[in-house]
Amino acid sequence: MTNVKSISRRILTLFVIGFFLVLIGIAVIIAASLSGDQNGSASMGTVIFIGPLPVVLGVGPSMSWLIIVFIILAVFDYRNGFGYATEIG
Repeated sequence: MTNVKSISRRILTLFVIGFFLVLIGIAVIIAASLSGDQNGSASMGTVIFIGPLPVVLGVGPSMSWLIIVFIILAVFDYRNGFGYATEIG
């Protein structure tokens, strides 16, 4: 029973940490949009996994750097099992 309680506590802790990281990210984005350059230049990118293959998309003046970073992150994610639990127990 203590093992289940320990796992539940870990899951709750990770959820709370993730929630606050999302809130911090939203605050950073809002602060950057309010205090940043007003020249309309922005870059963004995303990675979509279709099975084991990453599809990397980007737009803007810094898209080549974003694509390189996302490809590196995809390789690390592939090496770690795509975020799925590889061992149970």
